[in-house]
Amino acid sequence: MIKELTYNHFNVIKNDNLIHIIIFTALWCDSCKMAKVPLEELSDIYDVYQVDVEKELSIVSICHVTSIPTTIIIKNNKIITKESGYRSIKSTFPTGKESF
Repeated sequence: MIKELTYNHFNVIKNDNLIHIIIFTALWCDSCKMAKVPLEELSDIYDVYQVDVEKELSIVSICHVTSIPTTIIIKNNKIITKESGYRSIKSTFPTGKESF
């Protein structure tokens, strides 16, 4: 399950030692809806969050997001991977925790 990410919760998760996948989306973005489908499967392995770019401008700014959909992997306050646009998320992001 993909969870909504707020600024307050972002400040908690960004500094922990876990891997978090965050997708930046908007309600009107059809490509964003398509990009979220494979992330649902990854949510069984990782914490997966979505950020509404129209509501959470602070997170958008901190992560330097300029287009949607953008998907990032964050761990220990570092962006490990950042991909913009719709593409096969399964080929971009690892499916096992040992990959990091």
